[in-house]
Amino acid sequence: MASIKFKIYKNNSSAGKMGKFYARAYHDETITLEELAEHMSLHNTPYSKGTIHGVLKDMVACVRELLLDSKKVKLDNLAIFSLGLTSKPADSPQEFSAATHILKAYINAMGTGEIAKKQLDVAARFKEVGEYSREEASMGTPSEGGNTPTMYTLSLTASPAEGGNVSGAGTYEAGASVSIQATANSGYTFTRWSDGDTNASRSVTVNNDLTLTAEFTAASGGGGTDPEEPPFS
Repeated sequence: MASIKFKIYKNNSSAGKMGKFYARAYHDETITLEELAEHMSLHNTPYSKGTIHGVLKDMVACVRELLLDSKKVKLDNLAIFSLGLTSKPADSPQEFSAATHILKAYINAMGTGEIAKKQLDVAARFKEVGEYSREEASMGTPSEGGNTPTMYTLSLTASPAEGGNVSGAGTYEAGASVSIQATANSGYTFTRWSDGDTNASRSVTVNNDLTLTAEFTAASGGGGTDPEEPPFS
């Protein structure tokens, strides 16, 4: 079974837990669509690399088209893709203007099926890429060398606490794009995040210490939200 590779570094910034050690996921290669097609062609299939590449290119184009048409696309045992929005507040619905208040759209990818977070927590295996240098530890540098990254803490809470659960909190390197999720418990529905975003599953960019609260509303006669398919509000 493949292992998730990681490296250890020491946080020397004022953000997060200063002087503590953290793990950072390590990626040794980025696979292009063409390379993915070649990889698939070697897995006991009658289809050629060129045929697979053509199908994958069509799939990418169709997924993009559907996302821009406000559809969610679920690739079983991989991820549910959806769009999220970042916007700034208006004083009233009448004053809200898409051109003025919507800042950007972005893609959410939430693991589902065999690669959902709850499954990865059970099945994942981890492997350190090289041992942490004790000399580097005394100097306070990351094991992969270079400057110590600036780290920030992302804190997530639920309101009310019994309304649901949140995931994605942690300490991250400055500029990291982090997927967060709010999952309603039975009898509640997700309403919005404290910054006004109404997507239960979304990505946030961590450029400072950030606290977000997922707000839930008691639902009359309703059940909780399916954690694999959070609704748009």
